[in-house]
Amino acid sequence: MDVGRKVNLGRTDVTVTQLGLGTASMGGWPDEQDEDEAVATVRAAWDAGVRYFDTAPLYGYGQAERLLAAGLQGHPHDEFSVLTKVGKILTPLAPGQKDPNYFYKTHEKSLRPHDDYSPSGVRRSIESSLERMGLERIDIALIHDPQDRVDEVVEQTYPGLAQLKEEGLVGAIGVGINYTAPLEELLRRVDLDCALIAMRYSMLEMSAIDEVLPTALERGTSIIVANAIASGILADPSPGARFNYDFASDEVLAKARAMAAVCERHGVPLAAAALQFPFGHPAVAAIVVGAQKPEQTLQNAANFSVDVPAAVWDELKAEGLLPADVPVPTAV
Repeated sequence: MDVGRKVNLGRTDVTVTQLGLGTASMGGWPDEQDEDEAVATVRAAWDAGVRYFDTAPLYGYGQAERLLAAGLQGHPHDEFSVLTKVGKILTPLAPGQKDPNYFYKTHEKSLRPHDDYSPSGVRRSIESSLERMGLERIDIALIHDPQDRVDEVVEQTYPGLAQLKEEGLVGAIGVGINYTAPLEELLRRVDLDCALIAMRYSMLEMSAIDEVLPTALERGTSIIVANAIASGILADPSPGARFNYDFASDEVLAKARAMAAVCERHGVPLAAAALQFPFGHPAVAAIVVGAQKPEQTLQNAANFSVDVPAAVWDELKAEGLLPADVPVPTAV
């Protein structure tokens, strides 16, 4: 596959490369992030051909957006696309106030996030992101983790975001979420250009294929898959590997190792198969993969470009490691 190949999102003019760089790790998850290394990681992704970058105010409380902007400095905006998210507003801490952060190891210490999915909150969020990144527009804006707010999204958040799209402040609009049921409902109730689904479509977890992907295809909504390597286990199924943000069970670890053995017999890295697997479904337009170091993003790009022969998918299915009817990429 071609790292630099661009595709349109939905029926918009917004394009992304099929491989995107995710920046949650630049906000300090799961480990602390060195700022110089984060900037170098963005630049390495650029050198590898990546032109789509995924971020959010929540990631490091603005830190990821700031570091992404530093990494992209000097490149004209018409050469790349930035995706950020709304729904989590950053506000200054009061004197003496502490934020009980437990997720991001490094983050902007003077700010704290709180939920605000109102139209005014959406506007404030976009304006703040534009300021942090030094941009005049956001290419893609997603409603961040609205799984418990479906009605509010339909009645308030989505109309507020659609208004910003009409004004030209954002290009494509959609939802970014980890849960299939609320996403499937939103796909049917509002007109999304794109939707990002995390953790629910990989070689180890395919629940998105039941309703989300068919509905997206029917509605003309482009799907972006995050976490195709399942938090790392499909890149390195070693003891202590993570699976979907937690440590992998022995059963999951054994399955990932069996998949790796199949790939190895064909001279293909497991990570290459994992990164390319989502593209077997026609609803999938792009994937986004995080990295904390330049060498990681360069390795992701290299794996994305590996030719995975049809025999790999055939053997994975024959051994019961993939469902027999799951769509897989067509080998070149």
